Amino acid sequence: MNSASECQESELNASSALCASDIPVFLRTCWFEAFATHINGGGEAVWIPVSDAAYSPALALLRYEQKQLGLPVCYLNSMSNFYSPMYGVTNSHIDEVVTLCQQEAHFTQADCINLLPLTSGQAKVWTNALQKIGFVCHQYDHSVNWFQDNIQSVEHYWAGRPSRLCNTLKRKKDKLQREGGYSAKILSSGDHNELMQGLIDYHQVYFHSWKKNEPWPAFIDAIANMQWQTGELRLGLMYHHDTPVAAQLWFVNGRTAYIYKLAHRSDYSAQSVGTVLSAKMFDWVIEQDKVSRIDFLTGDDPYKQDWMDTRQPLLGIQACNRQRVAGQAKALVNKISTLSKHVKPNNKQPD
Repeated sequence: MNSASECQESELNASSALCASDIPVFLRTCWFEAFATHINGGGEAVWIPVSDAAYSPALALLRYEQKQLGLPVCYLNSMSNFYSPMYGVTNSHIDEVVTLCQQEAHFTQADCINLLPLTSGQAKVWTNALQKIGFVCHQYDHSVNWFQDNIQSVEHYWAGRPSRLCNTLKRKKDKLQREGGYSAKILSSGDHNELMQGLIDYHQVYFHSWKKNEPWPAFIDAIANMQWQTGELRLGLMYHHDTPVAAQLWFVNGRTAYIYKLAHRSDYSAQSVGTVLSAKMFDWVIEQDKVSRIDFLTGDDPYKQDWMDTRQPLLGIQACNRQRVAGQAKALVNKISTLSKHVKPNNKQPD
């Protein structure tokens, strides 16, 4: 089994052309290295080599042991949480996943395996593979992914948007221009000190937004720095005079732009500074980066359907090992919950 440092060294030795690849940053070793370093949650990091994944050489998992109802329970969870819009390894098919599960003792020695977030296709592959080695699987709704595909140009993109969005944008842009003092910029390259100041401004906006405080700001900074080094970060900032009032973190991997973090100051909600900044970011990645796909990642917020036209569910799996007593007990609890129509899968890392 490869160590985390070996996986990281392998990636650092990759060519710069490979770093700026179509592989989403969320599936790269550097992402999971940052997760294990800054978040983890008390689990033991497990790295399982996957031979067919050229850029992401290991499946990243977290192993936990705890007692429940007097029984020792071993959990094997995907290295993911609310920061993770996707999970898995690239190019894996059912036969390869089955082989992986059969050969790795980490799977067969686990009482319960939790994996998320997965597309419907991924969930089907993992469910089939785990069932073949003696697990009973429960799929559940985790989140929703909105995206816009086949973008040809800025004009093509905006032609597909509803008139209410276009009219709102025009009104809000005109209002900001009349009020004066507003400016926006997008950081994508340049002096590292400019990135550091941009991240300070981002965190300031986030702190004054309607959102909860960022639980692991060092993780956000680590990912932003890594994407800056590969030329894949797009940090959008809007200011009112010298005050940052809106901020967005986007990643451009290949021909896809991923909208990762959005925030604006609550006291500027009426000015729709976030909406105006979003429009500027959309124009930038389509014109400058020539993306053909923009992905809103997780969340079924109603406003997203104005910006995107395709929606897909994101699922989670809880798999219980029928060959182990604790696994049987967990499977029974899930079955009872399913019958009572109150299924609440344990999709979180154990306390």
